[in-house]
Amino acid sequence: MIEHCIPSDMTKRAWSIVVVGAGGTGSALLPNLARLHHAMLELGHPGGIECTVYDDDIVSETNVGRQGFYPVDVGQAKATLLVNRLNNLMGTRWEARVCRVDSRDRFQCDMVIGCVDTRRWRLLSRLR
Repeated sequence: MIEHCIPSDMTKRAWSIVVVGAGGTGSALLPNLARLHHAMLELGHPGGIECTVYDDDIVSETNVGRQGFYPVDVGQAKATLLVNRLNNLMGTRWEARVCRVDSRDRFQCDMVIGCVDTRRWRLLSRLR
C-alpha cells in the first residue's frame, strides 16, 4: 500500500503553483485548478492555491474550439485572458506572465506543472 503525505507546512499556507503553458492543456487544466482552490478553501484550508501562469502566445482563430477560447478572445494573450477570467469567476488572485519559460528559469514554488502543447517546444525548452 502506498501512503501519500504532503508536507505539514502545506496544510497551513497557500500552495504556490506555476503553470507553464495556457494553450490546449493549460486552458483545460486551469479551470480545474481553480475548482480545487475553491474546494480547499471550502474545506477549511487556510490559503488554497496561489498560481502564476506563464505563456507568451496570443489566441488565434485556430485556437477557438480546440482550446478553451472563444471567438471574442482572438488576439489576446492566453495567460492574461485565462487568469483574468478565472479571477473574475472564482475569486482567485492569480497572476499571468506573458513570457516564454526555458530550462534556465528557476521558480520558488511548491509545484511546476508543464502544459506545453508541442514536442518541439518541450525539446527547445530543454536544450536552452
